[in-house]
Amino acid sequence: EGINLFVADGDAAGQEVFHFHLHVYPRFEGDGFGFKYDRSKHFLYLNRPQLDEIAKEINRYI
Repeated sequence: EGINLFVADGDAAGQEVFHFHLHVYPRFEGDGFGFKYDRSKHFLYLNRPQLDEIAKEINRYI
């Protein structure tokens, strides 16, 4: 019914095998598998001025 594709690239992302590899997870409704995380702990919620400042920094390197 669906798939999840997962790549962990670098130590901070939890990469354990240091070459490129792609995990392909077949998914079915009600399969019980999922990526569970608390968005309030793992995402930064920024306002427009903060996002604009980050965009300026990124644009310096483009």
